[in-house]
Amino acid sequence: MASPSRTPYAMLDSMESGYILESGKAKPGKGAGLPNGGSSRGRALAAKYEDITNPCVLSWSNLSYAVKGNKTAKNPEGKKTILDKVSGRCAPGELTAIMGPSGSGKTTLVDLLADRISSGDVSGAIELNGEPRVTKTFRAVTSYVAQEDSLLGSFTVLETMRMAAKLSLPNSVSSAEIEARVDAVVDE
Repeated sequence: MASPSRTPYAMLDSMESGYILESGKAKPGKGAGLPNGGSSRGRALAAKYEDITNPCVLSWSNLSYAVKGNKTAKNPEGKKTILDKVSGRCAPGELTAIMGPSGSGKTTLVDLLADRISSGDVSGAIELNGEPRVTKTFRAVTSYVAQEDSLLGSFTVLETMRMAAKLSLPNSVSSAEIEARVDAVVDE
């Protein structure tokens, strides 16, 4: 796989709304099921980022995650399944929203995709551009905005997007370009 450039990428997870957003070019996406009633759905946006030279596609298939739980007669292994065979895909041009009630696995899914979980039993595949995800490469081309620690409740959507863009884009991107990109995403 060729070395990807630093591609604009932003994720937001709001505890109140249960949304995770990924920005890029427009193309309809597919949904994937989460346990406890959660789901992900792709929605089209207008194409705005023609300057992405090395687009990255993040995909996951049959992703399962379990942690230690209480051993019972019904669960002799004592494992608690958090995610069960979840599959999905995020690509430039897709707006992906992962929605569901509290405890349905939204944050766990994003944490697994971002390689922020090091314990528990994980199975399935996570790929970047069709190849197994390599942590160093993945972190060079993506950014993760945490659900509440980095976001201020008093910020508007526009202010939140500006802050996320300034934190995640390289210093070589001008303030005017950041403003233009944020405005384009918010306008959609």
